[in-house]
Amino acid sequence: MKISPKFMKNAEPQDVVIVLGVFVLIISIIVFLHWAAVWEDQMSEREAQYTNTKARCKTVGGEMGYSKCYKDGKEI
Repeated sequence: MKISPKFMKNAEPQDVVIVLGVFVLIISIIVFLHWAAVWEDQMSEREAQYTNTKARCKTVGGEMGYSKCYKDGKEI
């Protein structure tokens, strides 16, 4: 004896496949949006860190190059 929800008793196999496909699609979209939000947050953090480093570099009279601060040709 199989136990299944009432709405699935008379379901065609292709209907089940369609429902599962839509479910997988929705879950995939949710996972992608979560990944995109995490990635954006990390990029914003890196950009803020670079901006802060650039400001500190200019404060001491240096110039930024290759994500490092240089003054008189030396890394500081």
